[in-house]
Amino acid sequence: MSLGTLVVEADSRSGSLITADAALEAGRDVFAVPGPLTSPKSRGALELIKQGAKLVTCASDIVEEYVSSLPSKGAASASAGAVERESPADLMEKKLTSEELHLYHILHQGPFTLDELLTSTRWDFGHLHSVLLSLIIKKAVTQLPGAIYKVI
Repeated sequence: MSLGTLVVEADSRSGSLITADAALEAGRDVFAVPGPLTSPKSRGALELIKQGAKLVTCASDIVEEYVSSLPSKGAASASAGAVERESPADLMEKKLTSEELHLYHILHQGPFTLDELLTSTRWDFGHLHSVLLSLIIKKAVTQLPGAIYKVI
C-alpha cells in the first residue's frame, strides 16, 4: 500500500475524495494540488487542503515528507565500495531504446540541426521527429532555437 494519496482534481462529490478518506482511515498521508478557486473541479482538492491535506505544487513537496524514510546516499554502496557508481550518461543509456540510443550517440558528438540529423540517420522526417520527441520527453536531449538538438 502507498504511503500517501495525491488528489489533483476533484469536484466536491468526486471519487477522489472517497479515496482520500480511505487513505486517512488507513493512516496514510493525503496531499492535494490546488486548482483555480473558480473551477468546480478544484472544490474537492481545495476543501482537502482546508481540512489539513498537504498542499503540493511540485514533487519535492511530497518527497520532503518521506526524506527520512529514503535510503541514504551511502546505503547504495552496501558492499563497501565494491560496486562502482554509474555516470548519469550510463544510467540514461540504460533507459533508451536502440533507436533512441543510436540518435543519442550521434548527438554526443555535439549539437546538430534537424537536416544534419536527417542526413546522419537516413531516417524519414516523421521517424526522426518521433525519436527526438521521445528523447526530449526522457530529458536526454533538448531543442535549441533554430531546430538544433543537443544532449543535456
